[in-house]
Amino acid sequence: MRFVQVIYAHARDVLAPGAGKEFLRNAGMTTIAFGLSSACTFLANVLAARWLGRDLYGTYELMFRASQLIGIFCLFGMTTATTKFLASEEGKEGQILRTATSIVLIQTVVALFLMFLLREQIQEVAHLPSGVIELALVFTTGYVLKELVSGMLRGLHRFIWLARVNGVYGGVVLLSLAVITLFVDVPLYEW
Repeated sequence: MRFVQVIYAHARDVLAPGAGKEFLRNAGMTTIAFGLSSACTFLANVLAARWLGRDLYGTYELMFRASQLIGIFCLFGMTTATTKFLASEEGKEGQILRTATSIVLIQTVVALFLMFLLREQIQEVAHLPSGVIELALVFTTGYVLKELVSGMLRGLHRFIWLARVNGVYGGVVLLSLAVITLFVDVPLYEW
């Protein structure tokens, strides 16, 4: 409790009068949403490990990590640049948002198309089971959109919306695990 009082006192001194309460409210909501997002992602991983067993869980994790690696080729630092320029350039937000979105969408389409064309070679070189690359490409699309929107919201100082986006992303990860487990022919691990 003392820690919260110290933060509130600091916020009151640094921010305009009355802004300390708003800052703490926004910080609290953001912390809760990020916590829920992390909890959903953690729960998805625990359930995946329990449902799928060691071998299939490894494939599941590999698919998620592959989607994040492919996402690097789709983003190429645009989220960082977008955050920086949105935070520093007054009055040019619309132009920056359109430009960043266009560039990321073009990079994403090109990268996903190339990965789709080269999926058999990638599977062979990386010793991946069939189907992992295709699922990774689907998850890459969601990951790239989440990262792009997160960078934009960070640059616009919309932290509550950023927390909401991360909360939704955590829920989607959990829901996607349930959908994959229910509708894809996966032999479930015996409990």
